[in-house]
This record gives sequence, C-alpha cells and structure tokens, in this order.
Amino acid sequence: MPRKIKKTDPLLNPDNTEPEFFSEKVREITQPKPRIRKNGDFTKQIASIYENASPQMVALKKKNKGGKFIFLTILFLAFLTAISWAGFFLFGQGPNFSEDKIAISIKNETPLQFGQEIIYDVEINNSSRAPLNDGLLTMRYPNNFKFISADPSPHNNDDKEWDTGTLAPGKKFLVKIKGLIYDSTTAEISWQALLNYKPGDLSAEFQKINILKQKIEPFAVDLKLTAPPTAETGTSLPFTISLENKSEKTLENLQISLILPSGFRNLTVPNNTWLINKFPVSSSTSFTALLLPTAEAQAGQQNIAARLSLKNETSYFEQQSTAQTINLNKSDLLLKITANNKEEKQNINFGDSLTFNVAYENSGTVEFKNATVRLILDTPSTDNKSLFDWNTIKDKYDGNITAEQISPQIRRAVITWTKKQIPELAKIKPGDKKNWEVSLSIKPKNSLNLSGLTEFKTNVYAETTVTKDSNPQPDTLQSNSLFLFLNSDLSLSMQTIVKNTEKVTPSKNTNYDSKTTYTVNWALANNLHELTNLQITATLPENVDWENNGSATAGEITFDKNTRQITWKLNRLPISFPKVNIFFDSGLKYSSKDSNSEKILLDKIQIVAQDKITGQEMSLSKDPIKIRP
Repeated sequence: MPRKIKKTDPLLNPDNTEPEFFSEKVREITQPKPRIRKNGDFTKQIASIYENASPQMVALKKKNKGGKFIFLTILFLAFLTAISWAGFFLFGQGPNFSEDKIAISIKNETPLQFGQEIIYDVEINNSSRAPLNDGLLTMRYPNNFKFISADPSPHNNDDKEWDTGTLAPGKKFLVKIKGLIYDSTTAEISWQALLNYKPGDLSAEFQKINILKQKIEPFAVDLKLTAPPTAETGTSLPFTISLENKSEKTLENLQISLILPSGFRNLTVPNNTWLINKFPVSSSTSFTALLLPTAEAQAGQQNIAARLSLKNETSYFEQQSTAQTINLNKSDLLLKITANNKEEKQNINFGDSLTFNVAYENSGTVEFKNATVRLILDTPSTDNKSLFDWNTIKDKYDGNITAEQISPQIRRAVITWTKKQIPELAKIKPGDKKNWEVSLSIKPKNSLNLSGLTEFKTNVYAETTVTKDSNPQPDTLQSNSLFLFLNSDLSLSMQTIVKNTEKVTPSKNTNYDSKTTYTVNWALANNLHELTNLQITATLPENVDWENNGSATAGEITFDKNTRQITWKLNRLPISFPKVNIFFDSGLKYSSKDSNSEKILLDKIQIVAQDKITGQEMSLSKDPIKIRP
C-alpha cells in the first residue's frame, strides 16, 4: 500500500520542525542507519527507500542527484582552497619565508652631474629562510642614461637584465652599473629595479620593486655670452662666448652653437658652431667673432643665444644655454638685392640665366660719401672653376671682377663698383635711391666635372662701404642674402603614338563622331642626385577618355575619374636607376568636320620631387600636349 505523506512530513517541511505527534514515526523510519554493502549502489538503496513514494517524491529524488554533484564540487574546491591557504601560510607568512625579508637597494656614491660617468650599485639581499629560485633582475633606466658597462655583465642585448639564479638564505647579489647622464631635459631622474623570483618550493612567481629618484646637479661649466647692448643693421658687432670647466674631470666632445635672429650673419664662423674635443679640469676658453645684422633683420630687441651640448654617439644633447638681448636699429642706408625679381631662396639649374638687381636708398637725414658697392657670389666649384659662366656677364657699369678660391668646394667672385663706374656713389644724399642689374648664366652640364662637384648652394649678397661727415672711419653695411640651390638634373620628355581611330556615336550635347586613341609615354630622366617623393600629375579634358591600361617601369599610376587627374608616384629614384618610363592610353573624341584643328590631349602637366642632397623641393611644369587627329 502506498505510503501517505502528511503535510508535516519533515521531508516537505521547509522550516525543518518536528511536530510531536509525528516524531516517533519519524524516528522509527530514520533511526535505523542503512548499511551500505561493499558492492552495493548508493543510488539504488536510496531508490528502494522511496520506491513507493508519490510523484513529488520521485521528482525530489531526481533533484537530489544534481545536488549531490554540486555538493561534491564545492567540497573539492574548498579542499583546494584550504591547501592553497596552507601553502601561503607556510611559505608566505610562516617562519621560512617573508616578502619583507627580501630587499633591493639602488645606490651611487658620487654626485649626479650631466656629462660625468657614474657607477650604481644594485644589490639584492635575501634575509628570509627560503631560497629565491629562478631570479631575474630587470633594470629600467632614465631616458637620458647611456649604459657603458656592468659587473657582472647583463645577459640580454639591451643591457637591462641579469639572471640571479638561486639566491640562498642570507646571501646577496650585487650588480655594478657604469653609465653616463647626457641630457639635461629634466632636473630629476628615476631608476627602477624589479626582481622576479619563486620562493622555496612554490611554483608561484613573486616580484619585488624598488624605485630611486635623484636630483641632478647642473652641468659644471660656466657659460657666458658677451655682446654690445645696441647695434645697427649693416654694421658688424663683436661677440664673445666664454666657458670655464668647474667639474672634477676632463670633458670631451662638447659643441657650442650660436642661435641667431633672422637676418643676422656670422662673419667669422658661417655655420655658427664650435667643437671642443677635450676640456680639462679648471680650464677656460673663449671664442670671439663678428655678427652682421643685414637689411633683413628686424629693428627692436633681438635675442642672441649660445648653447652648450654634449655628444652622445652621433647626436648632441643640450646641457646649458645663455642669451643676451640687443637693441637693433635700422640703418639709414638700405641695401637690397634680388635674383630674377625674388628676394627668397630659389632653385637653379644648368644653363639657367640669372638677373641680379642691386638697389640702395638713403632713408635718413645724413649724407653718405664715397660709397663702394660689391656684389659677392660664393658659388660651388669643381677643379677651381666657378659654376657660373663669366663670359656671359652683362653689366652696363662694367664693375671690376675678382675671384678667389676660398675652399676646395667654394669659389668667391666679387663685382665692385665705385664712383668711377657709378658717379652717384660719390654722394648719397637723403632720399637718394638707385638700382642696376647684372645678368649671368650658369654653365651647361657638359662643361663641368660633375664627379668633383660636392657643394650645391650659392650664397649671394651685397655690401657697401661708406663714410659720413660725423665719422670719417668707413662703415660697412651688408644687404640681405640670397641662397640658390643647384638641384638634380631631373627632366621629363613626352611622346604620343596613334594606336587606333574609330567612329563613335555622338553623346548628348556633343557632335563627337570620331575617336583616336593615343599611347602616351612619359620619359623621366635623372642623373645628378637621388630623388624622393616623386609625383607627376596631368589632367584629361572632358573629351578625352582614360583607357584603364596605365603601366610604368617603376612606381604606380592611377586615374581619378572625379577630378579627371592622372597621377604617377614613386617613393625613391636613385641615380643608379636614371630613367623611368610611364605609359598609358587616352582616347581623344572630336568631330570629323573639325579634325584639322589643334586639340589638347593632356593638360596641366606638373612634376614634383625632393632632392635628397640639397633637401629642396623641385617643381617642373610642362606645356599641354596638343595634337591634330
């Protein structure tokens, strides 16, 4: 007979209370402990207990299967957690090992100064009772630190890691690191030492970190700049840079740089740079030169700065700087030159003709006397010959020409005019002004030894020497400077070949009934300098079709149907690859009744490139391609 389940059955009673009237019955059922046979099945025994139970009891039995699995899983995880905590207690907080017993120190005994070698001691001390296994020491240096050596040597190529192996209890590991602080971009530097290790028998990896921050003492060199408080455009002024080595060692590979305002020229050292290979302890040195504020310089307060840098391998890093402000006044006598009506730098090429214009004006109230005007051209030279062809000079005042070789690469030519050639130079009264032209051509390429040509910039300027009644000593005034760059001999030639002619159906609003397709060949030639970032662009008129078959021996050619622009690009063109050919087809549509008139096949043709030697951008334009079908 099926067993009846009361509402007070403890199996269904959620609060697990045991009513009195049912307690004996429950004990009768539950007190005997079922004996589990060795070969018995626990699940079958449970089933036998509830074999006569209601459907709800059967459902409960099924649920208990899942509950048993969850219970066993939780029990297993709890066991693992207990083991982990036991291991942590034993090795991490117990008597054998404590992280507090592991120490890393970073020390240096000498003051930290720019440009001086320093030695850092990085020490690991194991005061615990457990060995430190698989130790790896990693250093993170300041950005301005140059590694020189270490004892013991690091095991990796970037000089930052050391294998410490197994460090027994009570033992130390010491690394001595020698290096150099070479940059003064910050007044404080930061070192970081990281130790990764495994204590005792643990497989878990621990990490210990120490950070050292240090103030850097200023570079021990006294740097001074001395210049007059006032100056005038066109009149040179002296300046002096002085240094004293107050450090405790000989300094090497120093560089002094002069930073000048726009329009100022260094007449003594054109590149504004001095090098000091060795600077002994307690020694002093100085550099004196002349500065010339040209007509380009702006009136008012101007800053002149000197910068001291220290060389690290191939680069110089600023260590110290000083500056002085001068008050610049504009001269009453203004002198200016142009080349082909331009005052700024420009590109030139073999065979070009240049027209120089020399102009002066007295904008003051004082008369200048006995003026001498010189046009000076410092030009590239090969075999002691100038880049310019002096047989082509045109000068209506026939100035006196002299020349000298001022370096193996530069030849200087000077054209001089006095009151004998130009009578107006005897007296330049207030308000007087005058200008004149000199034209000169650059030699053709085939007349020069190009293999001996290593300089490609021409510097052109004018200067005048005058006297005044108030000062019989002559003053020298200088004009603006022009820089002319001889870039590579890049050229572009174009050719068209008829491919086919066909009849076409006129489109709306046109009377084009014929179409001739041409193969266009762009031939690019370059021999003097390597070029970079080359690009040729051209535009197709509305009546010309792009035939989708462009190709090139180098580079990539594309067509934009929205702008109707053809573009060819090449990243680099070395002189070992002097020629490039670009091909594409274009179809010219026209009316057969108008086939004899000239039509544009290709328009707005332009080539740009960067000269790798001069650093200048080159730009060439070509006339449109016009043809008669």
